[in-house]
Amino acid sequence: MFVVCSLLLRDSFVIMMRFLPILRFCAALVCLHTGIFCFAPKAVSLRADTMQLSTDELSGSPLGLHLDILHDKNASMSIEDVARAQSGDWKTSSGVTPSFGFTTSAYWVRFTVANRQQYPIDWLIEIAYPMLDSITLFVPESGVFTSKTVGDHIPFHQREIEYRNCILSLKEAAASERTYYLRFRTTSSLNIPLYMWSPAALTQSISREQLVVGLYYGAMLVMLIYNLFLFIGIRDINYLYYICFIAGQIMYQFTLNGLAFQYVWQDAIWWANNCLPCFMSFATFWAVFFARSFLGSKENAPQFEKLYRVALPLLVLSCVGSLVMPYSLGIKIATFLAMVVSPFLIINAIIEWKNGYEPAQYFAISWIAFIGGVILYTLKTFGWIPSNALTNLTIQIGSLLQVLLLSLALVGKFNVMRRENYKSQQQLVKAQMKTLEVERARQDAEIYRLRNVELAEAYNDVEHKNEEMSRLNDSLRDLNNEKNEFLGIVAHDLKNPLSNISMLGKVLSEESETLKADEVKEFAEDIRTASGRMFELITNLLDVNAIENKAVRITPIPFDLTEVAQHVANDYRGRAEAKQLKMLLEMPPENTMVFADKSSTLQIADNLVSNAIKYSPYGKNITIRLSKHDNYVCFEVEDEGQGLTPEDKQKLFGKFARLSARPTGGEHSTGLGLSIAKKLAEAMNGDISCESVFGKGSTFLLSLPALSAAYSEHE
Repeated sequence: MFVVCSLLLRDSFVIMMRFLPILRFCAALVCLHTGIFCFAPKAVSLRADTMQLSTDELSGSPLGLHLDILHDKNASMSIEDVARAQSGDWKTSSGVTPSFGFTTSAYWVRFTVANRQQYPIDWLIEIAYPMLDSITLFVPESGVFTSKTVGDHIPFHQREIEYRNCILSLKEAAASERTYYLRFRTTSSLNIPLYMWSPAALTQSISREQLVVGLYYGAMLVMLIYNLFLFIGIRDINYLYYICFIAGQIMYQFTLNGLAFQYVWQDAIWWANNCLPCFMSFATFWAVFFARSFLGSKENAPQFEKLYRVALPLLVLSCVGSLVMPYSLGIKIATFLAMVVSPFLIINAIIEWKNGYEPAQYFAISWIAFIGGVILYTLKTFGWIPSNALTNLTIQIGSLLQVLLLSLALVGKFNVMRRENYKSQQQLVKAQMKTLEVERARQDAEIYRLRNVELAEAYNDVEHKNEEMSRLNDSLRDLNNEKNEFLGIVAHDLKNPLSNISMLGKVLSEESETLKADEVKEFAEDIRTASGRMFELITNLLDVNAIENKAVRITPIPFDLTEVAQHVANDYRGRAEAKQLKMLLEMPPENTMVFADKSSTLQIADNLVSNAIKYSPYGKNITIRLSKHDNYVCFEVEDEGQGLTPEDKQKLFGKFARLSARPTGGEHSTGLGLSIAKKLAEAMNGDISCESVFGKGSTFLLSLPALSAAYSEHE
């Protein structure tokens, strides 16, 4: 492993040095796209102009050039502190979209609007960047400030207007003038694109936008489904890589535009704030995988193949790591990798194009179109080119052109492969015709001689296959029965918690304004309990699947079983006392060292003690007892509960066992715990058994190999 990593790092360094000018260019693009280069306001202390509310101004006019900006370095200033700030602390904005890059500071903006009309005016502020975490508007009212907070750290349903961008509604009294304050703080790149709208103008703009967005995503989905059918029909692996790339592009664009937060995960705050770099790395990963296969870099461009082999594991790490690392770091890494890889894909395609591979031209042009769209959108964001209906959609236009051109590239590759196959077939036919006449006479004689032998062998082979098919059918029938039973039980166990969560969520959504805090807390606790039941069931199912597929690694080590007994007793003492149960611990004077997997042993002990508490009536005793025997050490859990019937004992350790005994405190049971415990014990060369008299309690015995016996066997 060390040698492989060393070779990988060596190849990476060689490639980076060879393409150093390109890497420098990519780094500059990354800085521009991610907002590392911030465009702060000019250090001018003059106050920004007052905005006059009118029909022309309330049709999407930018507020950027009418803002005063205050830098709150420690993010500790209150609205009172900001309102009392000296004029020299404020800087006038010099751009349509002020940008401050990635920063932990808070930024305040203020602007003044005046209504010179003799009637009140309703108007709206749009913050046209959906990735901002927290935006708070402070409105002066009779000497005090009222506030509104929006952002992607706030559940979507709390927004005044359900739209992908944050929108704040305001109302100006007739013949009035007022100064507003906005506080911005985010872990993403801090851009402040503010626009003024009237309700009617915004509604019209959203209608136009929805048409364009619907056409874009509809076209992307059509291309995905179309290529999926092509993959099913042609069985060319390039189409599968391409489908994964389109899916990544769709999810990346859907998240970047704020549409995913609006329509898919409205209340999943953490996921909404961390999934963008994950989707970006996912799309880039499949783009590289597709390029390797489509351009044949392994055979035609070994230097690029080395680069791709370096990039692919880095993209996987970026995709997974973005979910655990800070967002600002994750998006920088994901964007850097995407912008570094893209030029190499274009160069590789151009080289293949010059070498006579015609489909490569579509590949190169598609990536040029996409990168061009990204650059134009970035220039628009920072106010270097005008913001209009075309420049606002450059990324979507570029990505759609990319998808269409890549589809043409795949069609071209298929045609090239078909022509090459046809030529190969023609050559093969000619070669075969030359040898066919010579071989025909010999084959006729040989066929006649072997015909009887082959018929006998074929008959025997058919008989053997029929027997094997019969065995497979029996096995499939058993598996199908087990599957049906499994699905019925899982559906039953998941239906009630899901129904409860849905009902409680509906109550919270529809009556959130009328519910008291205690009621909300009670509903939240009910949701947590129901989801906990589902989590327990799913965890147990995963454990069963892992054990049956031998994916659980058992690592026996020497340890004292007394430690496990004391640990479990301490962990469950609180639950036992809640049911007025007395927990007794009996330890022998002998050595209780065992040779087993400690984690699996603790899991089994947890299950046995938990079951004893769950099925014991109030006021009874539970005894945890250790005993030393010749070759094993026994861990016993004795309760004074309901006991087991003979029928219960027969199915005690089966999956989804439903016993006559019921929990005494309303607890939930999945019916998988003892099955998992049994399999884990057997995997450690141990066993679990049960002694029970119906109505008088039960004793579960876990037997594990003693350390002395394990060492003796090893010797």
